[in-house]
Order: sequence, then structure tokens, then C-alpha cells
Amino acid sequence: HKGIQYLLEAAKLVVNKYPKTKFLIVGDGSYRYELEKLAKHLGVYSNTVFTGLLPANELLEAYLVADVFVLPSRHEGFGIVILEAMACGLPVIAFRTSAMQYIIKDGVSGLLVEPFDPSQLAKAIQRLISDRRLSKKLGRNSSKIVKEKYTWDVVVNKLEKIYGEIYV
Repeated sequence: HKGIQYLLEAAKLVVNKYPKTKFLIVGDGSYRYELEKLAKHLGVYSNTVFTGLLPANELLEAYLVADVFVLPSRHEGFGIVILEAMACGLPVIAFRTSAMQYIIKDGVSGLLVEPFDPSQLAKAIQRLISDRRLSKKLGRNSSKIVKEKYTWDVVVNKLEKIYGEIYV
């Protein structure tokens, strides 16, 4: 349900224009073998690194070496990984689905594209590759949004306020 197949299909289009682009796929699961097969079939396996699960310190390193974070989930309850990427100052790209459209401000902290469309996903990735100024601006804004809305202090204060309104 993370939609990595859409990212791999988009990767083919991106690599055609930017052949040195690397895609880092973090995580593991029963679908990994199929995704690796798909990457080979699409001709992007040499541009793709499948890391499997990473411990927290290596996950942080992965965020810090990335230029863009893409989460093409079909369904996402809240999107903690999006917030992690944003906290690291990455511009983010996601499908305009579920919680993503409420976390990401399109054109401000990241880019939202129509669901299940690898060509739109590829265009968004290419846009951020080609426009470094926009990419840096979105990354700065994404980090700022996380600090303003999603730190533990902010979330706890909001919850306390809600509980106070309900139980008073």
C-alpha cells in the first residue's frame, strides 16, 4: 500500500532525463522481491538501492543524504515518515490522498500529485531536480511547518486544550 511500484514506474521516466539519479527504497516486506523484479524489468535497478529496514541512526543518515522524499502511498493514516522527512528539511512529494493533503501544503512544503499517476510523480521529481531553488525553499518550509505544528510540545498543548474543552 506504500505505492512503491508507482515510484519505480516514475523512476524510469526520471532516469531517462536524469540518468545519474538514485532512488533509495527504505523498508522491507513480503512485496520487496516483486519490487526488485519490477525495477529490473523497468531498467532502473542499477539506479535503485533497496536497503531493507534501517536502524534509527541509519534512517536519519538516509534522510540527510536525500535531496527529495517521495511517499506515493495509496492510503496513509497519518504519515509519520513524511513528518520525519520534513523535520530533516526535505521537500516532499506525495499523492493527494488521505492524510497527505492535510500535512503537505502543495507548493509550500512539498508537492502533491494526483494519485496513482507515475507520470505526474516523475514530473514532480524532475521539477525538484531541475529547480534547486524551489527544492530548497520547500525543504525549509517543510522543516518550519513540523516545528510549528508537530513537535511533541505543540501536540501535547493541543491535546490538553481539547481535553480541557471536553471535560470542563
